[in-house]
Amino acid sequence: MKTITFKVLSLLFVLSAHSNATTIMYKNFHELIDESQYVLEGTVKSIVAKRHADGRIYTTVEFHDAQVLDSSGKNDLSQPALIRYIGGKEPVYDEEGIYSGYEETYVPGTPELEINERYVMFINKNGESIMPFLGWGQGIFTITNGNVSDLSLYPVVDLLDSNLVLLNSKSENLANKISHSKITESKNHSSAPTSKKVSTRSTDLNSKSPDLKNAMTLTELIDSPISKRNRMHRVKDTKKRVSHKEFSNWISSRINKQEKATRINNMHDYSSLIDLPKIKGPQSK
Repeated sequence: MKTITFKVLSLLFVLSAHSNATTIMYKNFHELIDESQYVLEGTVKSIVAKRHADGRIYTTVEFHDAQVLDSSGKNDLSQPALIRYIGGKEPVYDEEGIYSGYEETYVPGTPELEINERYVMFINKNGESIMPFLGWGQGIFTITNGNVSDLSLYPVVDLLDSNLVLLNSKSENLANKISHSKITESKNHSSAPTSKKVSTRSTDLNSKSPDLKNAMTLTELIDSPISKRNRMHRVKDTKKRVSHKEFSNWISSRINKQEKATRINNMHDYSSLIDLPKIKGPQSK
């Protein structure tokens, strides 16, 4: 009988070493746009965790059909985009090349992405920061059936001042997700064998969110990692949904109004999205 072993290392020491990472501060929609270096859109092609020369495990996510949003609209990237963050599961193989388990570096609060899903992401210091998604999970939105939801699948229904308005229910998106998974599974079944869907592990920062009723703002809550929707408006029921196109227009319009020199200088320099710097070992100069 073959024994499969697992080794898990929690990177709490990394979080404590970076004061900004111990508490995930709330970012409203305008702050996500203004403070990001790039607004990237793409579909996840692969999620690969690997130990690098510094001894740490990093996860690299490859996005195909990648585009960068700016004041002029969407700009196609000539190559797949690569986003790297610390942590993840690295598969371990024995001397015969047979899978024997995995080693995992677990970082609490790491966003969970999935193969074949399409996302809009607010990126800052990719390849340098331990978490290039601005605001961690706050800086990632998923596109489902042409509409936009946050990473926890709560649909975006409006923009009020600088805050997004989210529907207080995600049941429809879960149903769409299940339906999409069944279609994908059916296609994979009828074709050549493919690898199983892989996703990074995460801690659901929204699991303790209070049950909000109707439209309200939680101004009484202090910024904390409990919920990225602390001060976002919530509505109990509405038929309105924000389309992918409308969401993109909001972003381009905001960039156009708040154009900054740093963003202008980086507008057409997408090198950090397609060419990640090599991670050096402790002895490297």
